[in-house]
Amino acid sequence: MAPILAFEHDWRRQVVTDMDVVHALLTLVRALREGGGRFSRKKPLISEFS
Repeated sequence: MAPILAFEHDWRRQVVTDMDVVHALLTLVRALREGGGRFSRKKPLISEFS
């Protein structure tokens, strides 16, 4: 019974780890997308100064 409980615990921990990785990737993609949007909004200002 103990090995089964240990395996179940490892499986749950692995699932949480995978979700953390997915969450991190989504956060990174969102940050890059927002950063690109901010960069695009800054472009007209740069062209105005130049």
